[in-house]
Amino acid sequence: MQSFTRIRGKNNAARLDASSVVSVLQNLETVINGSNNCISIAEGARISKSKIEIQGSDNQVIINQQCRLSHSYLWVEDRNCKLVIGESTTLGKEVKICVTEPHSKISIGNDCMLAYGTIVRSGDSHSIIDLASNKRVNYAEDVTIGSHVWIGTNAQVLKGVYIGKGSIVAAGAIVT
Repeated sequence: MQSFTRIRGKNNAARLDASSVVSVLQNLETVINGSNNCISIAEGARISKSKIEIQGSDNQVIINQQCRLSHSYLWVEDRNCKLVIGESTTLGKEVKICVTEPHSKISIGNDCMLAYGTIVRSGDSHSIIDLASNKRVNYAEDVTIGSHVWIGTNAQVLKGVYIGKGSIVAAGAIVT
């Protein structure tokens, strides 16, 4: 897979530490549709065969030092959203992290491991309307994963979840 970047909009930035450029640019697909977005990848990060997609404006994706991503998909949609992946965190194959709806945030601590097929989502990506009040009842909520957390194969971490430092989430678990 060759690197592919498609950027549409104004004032978008990709900040790559010089030591990350070779490993990142060989296998990273980046798609940005919107303005004032920033992707920041720190020193020593290794990203292979992964995709970062931003749809919207004023969003941030921050991948800290020594992170490892392989065959992963990071998706940010809407405005003023933020995804932060802490130092020395590893995302296994087929990990999907989705930050959706305005002002949503997903924060993953340092030295975490997210195994194959893990999904982390801040929202449902669709509305649910209460018929009696005609009001929406399922807004996005932030997700926080503390440091030194291990999330097992095919687990799902959904909106509004806080996982404390040193926790283990079982394979196949759905955390709400």
